[in-house]
Amino acid sequence: MAHSSAQNNENDDESELFAVDRVEFLEEGGSMPSTNVLKALAALKGMERNDIKSRLYKRLLKIVENILLNPWDKQKRRIRKTNPVYEQHIATHQEALELFDSIGFNDINGFAVMSVVNVPLLRGLYRKLISMLHEEYGIEVKSLEGHFFDPFKPYKHSANIGKNVDIDNFEITMTDITKKQMEEIHRKLSDVDMDTTLSSWNPRIYMENKPKRAPRRDKDAQKDSPDIQPTVSHVMQIYKVGKCDQFESTSKKNLDALKKQCEHLEKRQTVELKIKLPGGAVLIIDPPMKTPIAKLKSEIQSIMVDSISPGSWDLLEVPTRRVLDSSKTLIQEDITHKVVLHFLLKDAKTATGQIVAPAFLQEFRQNP
Repeated sequence: MAHSSAQNNENDDESELFAVDRVEFLEEGGSMPSTNVLKALAALKGMERNDIKSRLYKRLLKIVENILLNPWDKQKRRIRKTNPVYEQHIATHQEALELFDSIGFNDINGFAVMSVVNVPLLRGLYRKLISMLHEEYGIEVKSLEGHFFDPFKPYKHSANIGKNVDIDNFEITMTDITKKQMEEIHRKLSDVDMDTTLSSWNPRIYMENKPKRAPRRDKDAQKDSPDIQPTVSHVMQIYKVGKCDQFESTSKKNLDALKKQCEHLEKRQTVELKIKLPGGAVLIIDPPMKTPIAKLKSEIQSIMVDSISPGSWDLLEVPTRRVLDSSKTLIQEDITHKVVLHFLLKDAKTATGQIVAPAFLQEFRQNP
């Protein structure tokens, strides 16, 4: 009965000490120590260099290390203030108390308690303490960071550092298949087609009866041409909204998107582009999906009048108003289906009339 009573008291104490109990793995700014931690560390470094200071460094390092090995273990996150280690190494140094305060230790019922474990912050502090021991005392400390729990890695965690004492990281128990598959598909899609030219892309030009104004880049434009109003499906695509029955990782979604691109490439090597030009001309071509955007623009430039210079225009996908990236290919820009592009002059005053050279306009022109 006495044992049961003591256990109940211990549970009651723990519930009081950890009324707030949280472990955080994400923090804005990454794993660099905060300003308060850096100030506390600077104060520690300013202490007289002696054996007392080196032992303090080691004690602080061990406390942080034990928490990081298993951040949910409350025994590692509380220190009784009457504990000899705390009394001798922490309580007697204002600099150590300030560091404790900066990393989240609070004074609760005679204990120093870390209610919220900020893992990125502690990992940054852990590296700093190891560095300080080496710089000031030449002491080499084997980092156990590879054994700290990380929810973003594909292995099964174990805080038993004796199991793999001679290695720097856990034994991998899973293979990141998604990453390997993505790398393989990326290699397939990274090939470019530089051999074909505009003349082999079945070019044809027709004139629109009423030339429409090219869309502006400005996303806040109040009035747009009726033919570029986004549909519901495009709005969902732009803002990435929709229903999802279960969570899917970003890498899994990216893999699925790459697989679809490969499927399109296997079914059809080319894609139809309808490019609306100033002056009412519409250029239709069927380039290979592996054509670089830079190559595409170069070929289009070859049929322009002299007043249109390279670099003075972009290709804009509608209705998403996305400027195509010249460093990518069509398929890398996810252009695998028939699409409408606008020839967008960076300076609207550059040209006011027809920009296709007369010879090419006559050669490629046909009825719509």
